[in-house]
Amino acid sequence: MSEIKTKILAAINENRFIDEVLELEDRRKNTESVVSELIELHKGLIINIPELFLSLGNTTGQYNLFLALDFFSKLLPKLNIEVSEAIEVVDYLHELNQQDLASGTILDAYIDFCAASEDRVIDSLNYSIKHSETKSHFIPLSLIAGSRVNFPKYFSQIIELTTNQSAVVRTSAVFALGRIDYEERQEETERALKQVSKIVIKEQVSDLYANALKTLISLKRANPQLAIEEEIDNILSVTGDAILHVASSTFVHQQDVITQSISSKLLIYLLSTDTRNKGTLSNIDHGLSRQIKAENIDSVLEFIEPYLITNQKHITINSFSCTIRMLLDNDNKHLSYIITKWLSSKQTFLCRAVMDILENVYAEEFSIYADIKLLGNDTDKRIFTARKAVGWLFHKPITAASYLISLIDTASDEEAQHIEELLFEPLLLSYSGKVKRYLIKQKEIGNKKTAQIVSKVFSRLSSYDEGLKSAWEIKELRCPQSQYEAWHRHFNQQVSDSYNETKKGSIAELFTSVTLLYGNCSIHQVHLADGDSKRVESPLQSFEHSTEFPRLDSLDPYGCDFDLRVLRVEGCDK
Repeated sequence: MSEIKTKILAAINENRFIDEVLELEDRRKNTESVVSELIELHKGLIINIPELFLSLGNTTGQYNLFLALDFFSKLLPKLNIEVSEAIEVVDYLHELNQQDLASGTILDAYIDFCAASEDRVIDSLNYSIKHSETKSHFIPLSLIAGSRVNFPKYFSQIIELTTNQSAVVRTSAVFALGRIDYEERQEETERALKQVSKIVIKEQVSDLYANALKTLISLKRANPQLAIEEEIDNILSVTGDAILHVASSTFVHQQDVITQSISSKLLIYLLSTDTRNKGTLSNIDHGLSRQIKAENIDSVLEFIEPYLITNQKHITINSFSCTIRMLLDNDNKHLSYIITKWLSSKQTFLCRAVMDILENVYAEEFSIYADIKLLGNDTDKRIFTARKAVGWLFHKPITAASYLISLIDTASDEEAQHIEELLFEPLLLSYSGKVKRYLIKQKEIGNKKTAQIVSKVFSRLSSYDEGLKSAWEIKELRCPQSQYEAWHRHFNQQVSDSYNETKKGSIAELFTSVTLLYGNCSIHQVHLADGDSKRVESPLQSFEHSTEFPRLDSLDPYGCDFDLRVLRVEGCDK
């Protein structure tokens, strides 16, 4: 007996069969030798391979389960076992690994197993139809294997099964029509399309329609000359989660097959997607990001605007993370248009979506620009969007200021006055550091009109600061020193508590912290491999981070909050 067989048998006795097989496969880098030895042991009735794989369970690690699935996929087509045994093992392993995308490889292996003999195809088809309540997913696999053995015979059988009395069998047959390889058989694709067309007219069942949609796309890919739009219209007349998911998958993955007209219809249909269906929403998100890349921004907005407004209690723009990333990474090409459009929409939720998009930008100096073409010469509209930009982007002050600056060049005197007011209060009064630095740059590189407005707001800021300074000198307006110190102690305690709470469960718990009372370095011992230790001095390094809080939050917190609320919602419908 060979060394491999001996090790396998010993491993079976020690209840570690799959671990040993995977180790042998990995060590020898030759799956074929391990497979052939296993098959010989099975033929000699020394071991029972189906029973061994059916004994895998939760005790096997997830990584080994994945490898076991892959190994059995290579082993199955060469095994000589009953079809019912193969179905039982494949079903078990597929269920065990259903969260893994690679679990589909075992289904392909089952097709290869059946295609090795027409007797297996017949047995598999009869068995799966007989047990269609639990094994219906093996019906299309059997038919696909049959089409490899004898295409005309099994194509006709698929057509016949689409009219079967059992709804499960009909659904499986429709799915099989889209999975078989038509190669250059154009007539068969036309016949298949006619059959699907008859089915979607006769009965309106969600699962059947979902499979019909998959099949239509597959037929269109096999024969680009087919006209499938009418059939898709019939399918999209029925709303169901299964159809919606297939529609979303088609929208994201089949853009090279479907026409722009079909793509638009799918997007309209997908407006019915339940916000709880995360997989469907993820498909839509990826599809929308590809539409942006393809410069189809209008179709993106035709979906995302009504969807957000309709489902505003359950979803935000952050659910479309890929779309946001594409907008931000696309050189801001479409960002200015969307921001201007949504700020002028008079829809509070769309204005909030602008804020949510820009919350994904971590650069401090991120500039945006108003779409002047979209705003036109409408003074009211320009002032309205300027106020909305300041209200919603107040905590992104440079971004808000950049929007206002972009309006100055084409602004009328009335608009320029409003822009000056908004730049001064609340932006410059709240952020006299970062916003002032930004405006200094704009004064240097901007036009004369921009320089004049910036100079005016700087002059007003100087007067304001002088007023604050003079007020500070009035002792009656200052709190007692004891209260001032008490407040700072309270604030420092809050910061300390917050810091300690943040450390819980974070990477900081992996390190030991040491408080040094004096000195400019720390000393510790490094233990060497030979057992000795070495004294090491580490000079202390300083680092700092600062952020600017809005000054008005301290000077006039209630007034600032009220003004921001007014800026955000005034003139909005909702």
